[in-house]
Amino acid sequence: TVTARISGGVAGANQVFLRHRLDGVAGFTEAVMRDDGLTGDGLAGDGVYGARLAAQTNGTVVEFYVRATAPGNLVRTWPAPLSDGAQTANALLQFDDASEGALPRARVIFTAKDHRTLTAIEAQPWYLTRDAQINAPFINTENGVADLRYGVGFRQRGATSRDVEPPSRRVALPDDRRWHGQRMLRF
Repeated sequence: TVTARISGGVAGANQVFLRHRLDGVAGFTEAVMRDDGLTGDGLAGDGVYGARLAAQTNGTVVEFYVRATAPGNLVRTWPAPLSDGAQTANALLQFDDASEGALPRARVIFTAKDHRTLTAIEAQPWYLTRDAQINAPFINTENGVADLRYGVGFRQRGATSRDVEPPSRRVALPDDRRWHGQRMLRF
């Protein structure tokens, strides 16, 4: 189930949609999100809308965004489109049937296309690489409780760390959603 709290300028939205697609598929499928208390959205009328996705095989990545409309042709999406208007830096989720152990687990999710981009960057000599940052959610699980951050940047670390094996990574967290007070992690 994907849920979204609708507030601000589109509170009282007359339509909320979940637009989603499997990784690598060109077009989005649209599902109506409801605030009826029956679609994993909490209580009816609480401003939280929900839509259920069909189960997928383990490891399947789904790209999605939420689109809300209100009277007066007011439309908002989350995540927001890029500055050029393209709806391409969307949220991701991954079907995962692995059981969580006692040890903390940190991970990011990205598309196969973004994985190919990272691999191509890493194949270059360190002095030719670039700071291309990939949009990826960060998930940390501790004591069986998952903590999720969207809007995270993921890339290869700086020039002095680019020639090490295994490759070194940098995770840039949004200032308003730090993890344990940190806005940057290095792996």
